[in-house]
Amino acid sequence: MTSRTRSGGLNDVQDLLHIAPNTTVERDVLGIVEWIRNYGDYYAQIDVAYLDPDKCDSPFDAPYIIFEHCRDGIPRLVCSVWKLDETVKERIKAADTTLYDVGAQIEKHNEARRKELAQASKDRMAEAGDIYAHALANPKTSYTFPNTDGDNVTLDDHVGIVKRNGQSVEPGSSG
Repeated sequence: MTSRTRSGGLNDVQDLLHIAPNTTVERDVLGIVEWIRNYGDYYAQIDVAYLDPDKCDSPFDAPYIIFEHCRDGIPRLVCSVWKLDETVKERIKAADTTLYDVGAQIEKHNEARRKELAQASKDRMAEAGDIYAHALANPKTSYTFPNTDGDNVTLDDHVGIVKRNGQSVEPGSSG
């Protein structure tokens, strides 16, 4: 956590490093850059570039890009970031296919989604069964209930759906 100095600035002089003429960088930022450049099996293959905001195409472009030097000589973007901090390390590790089996992660996500959809379907069927049971037990000839879309639906024993949100529905249509 950075604290304000007596002069009101965010960094102490000891936290700033002069790495070239007219170029000063925070010690923490330099540490992140060094970590990226020395990352794992990709030693010297991953690098950081600063994009000058005055020369960017869009004001919405992040000022830093992390890219990989590929064997074919074409640098490939890993990610772009607005600030160089510890979250950049997490993003690089998450993008590393040697650490994470992307296919397994996708399959795990898809399986969880399939389970959510199956449970939602079961819940809708249970709700529909509950509504059906109440409608059958209702001694009146019409029954009104809120459906899963939040619409108030009125059923008539002889016609079917007759009203949706108080508006008449043409007999025989369900929509």
